Amino acid sequence: YEWPDIERASGVGQRVTLQPELAASGATVIVPDFPLNPGEVIWVQWAELGQFGAYRTATPTPAGSRRYLIPRDYVAPHINRQITVRYDIVDASSNPHPSRVRQLQLDPLDKDTLPHLSCEGVMAGTLSLQDIPLSGAKLKMARWPLIATSQRVKVVVTGVDRDGDAIEHVAVASHPVTTDELTAGIGSAGNIAANRDFMSR
Repeated sequence: YEWPDIERASGVGQRVTLQPELAASGATVIVPDFPLNPGEVIWVQWAELGQFGAYRTATPTPAGSRRYLIPRDYVAPHINRQITVRYDIVDASSNPHPSRVRQLQLDPLDKDTLPHLSCEGVMAGTLSLQDIPLSGAKLKMARWPLIATSQRVKVVVTGVDRDGDAIEHVAVASHPVTTDELTAGIGSAGNIAANRDFMSR
């Protein structure tokens, strides 16, 4: 059986590439149109079975088509990675007959589509030191396409000190995205801040 197609993926041959922003509502796997024997069922396999973010379905959308929706939650874990996509024809005796494997590369998120960090207390691009609480300057960032709880966020604040030397502060090194942040954005709970001592340098 020929390999499946992935809607909106680019490239020819076995290896194709998909921009994750084009699958913000999920990806669609398209199985070639060929006749099935009585009792045969098509199962689509997204990533290897058992792999984190793998998904398997026998339900086309819409019903009766050869289009299979992969929910967005199963796209997000594979950003900036390569996965395999295939389908199995499972016969009436439950024996699988696999298709050729499609190699799908999901690109990194386009930086231009990512939201910018905002800092509490900033007015007209300026933050007064006296307005920064002892707990630090709170940072927030709106949700981005394909945000998921499987992702972690690193926030780095950079600048120059009074002597003109470059300085850097890691506000969070590996912050796991929470369920609430899926809709409210990063730092919505006031739990991410730039150190006050750093901001005063």
